[in-house]
Amino acid sequence: MDIRIDYDFLAWKKIIHERIPFYYAGNINSVVTIVDKYYGKNIEEISHSIGCTINNLTGNFSSILDFGDIIIAFTDRVRSYPVFYKIDSGEVAVSNSIYNLGGSDFDEISVSEIRSTKYVTGKATLYKNIFQLQAGECLIYSKLTLDYSIIKYERYFSDQVFDFNESRMLESLSSSVDSIFTRLVSDLNGREVWIPLSGGLDSRFILCKLLSYGYDRIKTFSYGPKGNHDAKWAKYVANKLSVPWEFINYSRKSSYNFFWSEKRKEYWKMASNGCTVPFMADEQAMHYLTEKYSATDYSDIVVINGQSGDFISGDHVCGNHLLELDPYKTYDSEIVVNAIILKHYGLNKGLNINNQDWIEGKIIDTIGLKPGRYTGELIAKYYELWEMSERQSKHVVNGQRSYDYYGIDWFLPLWEKEMVDFWKKVPYKYKINQNLYKKYLRSNNWFGLFDGFNPSVWQWQGVGMANIPIAKIIELVSGQNTKNKYYELAGYFGRYSHNYAPFGLMKHIRDIDIYGKNPWGRYADQLLLELKKGKNDD
Repeated sequence: MDIRIDYDFLAWKKIIHERIPFYYAGNINSVVTIVDKYYGKNIEEISHSIGCTINNLTGNFSSILDFGDIIIAFTDRVRSYPVFYKIDSGEVAVSNSIYNLGGSDFDEISVSEIRSTKYVTGKATLYKNIFQLQAGECLIYSKLTLDYSIIKYERYFSDQVFDFNESRMLESLSSSVDSIFTRLVSDLNGREVWIPLSGGLDSRFILCKLLSYGYDRIKTFSYGPKGNHDAKWAKYVANKLSVPWEFINYSRKSSYNFFWSEKRKEYWKMASNGCTVPFMADEQAMHYLTEKYSATDYSDIVVINGQSGDFISGDHVCGNHLLELDPYKTYDSEIVVNAIILKHYGLNKGLNINNQDWIEGKIIDTIGLKPGRYTGELIAKYYELWEMSERQSKHVVNGQRSYDYYGIDWFLPLWEKEMVDFWKKVPYKYKINQNLYKKYLRSNNWFGLFDGFNPSVWQWQGVGMANIPIAKIIELVSGQNTKNKYYELAGYFGRYSHNYAPFGLMKHIRDIDIYGKNPWGRYADQLLLELKKGKNDD
């Protein structure tokens, strides 16, 4: 078995521990735990308990271990650092970079899927015969028998929910959060924290919680088009807390220039790793900040963002056929599949996704959903299982590559073990509109920034606010569909205008019936063009 490690921009390191070479990214203590416990054990002993051991670890990590006759590779519960493997005539090669495994031919289903969703689901990648370890998976390979197995040790799913009252759930959540932040403050060890601060709850929560622990070596920053409401409220919060704050303007010109730069193309290739369109929210800001401070060593800096507090606390089970679920009534399993397709498979209207049966098959395989009827409680949990396994782990969490690219450490406290274990057992009714999470924040109300403070973050800024009354008039005169078309066109000037800037207004108008209001479909096509060109240039 070949182990092929790429150390460029990917946060991976090699160390020798007790004469054992191993490769890792993230929390080294968690990885050392596995080495100390399983080195010298036979493959049956390892397979029997390693999943449980990994699942009890904290922090974000991935690793590839060489135990002589046995190779072990694993990701953490949210796939913080991707790991890939290739199977060829019984031989297995494993790497932290898909490009080290020699993929040349695209898988056509994967190509269609990334154009539809912006990521490839399941174990597949864009390349034939190259696969990815998914969230909560461990690969064990025997050099003696050439056999390998994949252990699934964690799924964001529980068919049991808490049966105690809201007050006790709030106590349990508070205990979990305190455990996480006590450990986080210790792990930070006095380093400077950079927080991408928005107008939402999650980054504000992290900032306030750190300050409540007396940790004040913090800088905050916001970004986007000038005048956006996220930045407006982030500035207000930072000023109220006397925390340094900086705004990075994503103007059309700067966004255009950055997108077509070699720096962005290099980042995309690294961050995509053949399975996702790179998350672009922080990348331009990190480029600006690292150039401004121009350090050669960022070991004294840690980035902490709010991913993915909105999802884990239930925000994504609202809408898409799920909002009106009664947790005790039963529903046909198709409601889950339809909700996923409606929400996640619509980036490219030209693909006619509704007529492609393979999508339904992949969704069912991913979450292990059998045809039948399920309670509303389980319907919501199957939906969350799919989104966590796919969109969250492969696209949103993969946004941490924005920090890896510049050699900056990071933490994801809202995806820590305690949070995952807690939220997957919270009943559906407490997740609608993030009911329990918001009550927890209001009851603590750190620095007076949660109870009664509910800033509105609008889609539009400046003169763009005029789009709201204009759209209402259009709806009255011409109906809902015409209003929706108007909003698709006007999106070019909205909160995410920087995402449209690289391709220009005329292309946006010309291709509105293909990509609609969402620029990610165009990004997916651009990624495929660049990967094909790179392969042809090699």
